[in-house]
Amino acid sequence: YIKDNIKVIITCPIHGDFEIIIENTLNKKCGCSNCSYEKKEFGKRGFIKYCNNNLGKLYIVKLFNENEEFYKIGITSKYIEERMKQIPYNYEILMIKEDNPELIYDLENSLHKNFKKNKYIPNIKFNGYKECYKDLDINVVKYKYFS
Repeated sequence: YIKDNIKVIITCPIHGDFEIIIENTLNKKCGCSNCSYEKKEFGKRGFIKYCNNNLGKLYIVKLFNENEEFYKIGITSKYIEERMKQIPYNYEILMIKEDNPELIYDLENSLHKNFKKNKYIPNIKFNGYKECYKDLDINVVKYKYFS
């Protein structure tokens, strides 16, 4: 660090290296523009817009291959099978709840907060890999969130 107006390279753990002026980072709390766009685009407003007046779907799937087994909690407006085509694991659908997108978005956030201690990072990365968990008590989840 020499001066505020010098460009530096910062590494985003998701999107890789990018250049930014130090002054922008310190004063405006700027960061990775891709992360910023994704948060804005795929936040609550983005999900509601993405659903396009259709119901939102909250799902829990078990993902597995010969080396791993874990759970993914996610939301979509598509068929779950369509969403799973983008994930490089075998899957078993455990639960699906359909409702208005705002409620589905809030419910997913609640699940992620309640199970953060069970967080799991899969060996193979995919879009949504940060929403994975080990050792979920499916009966508790079903009773508390899906009844």
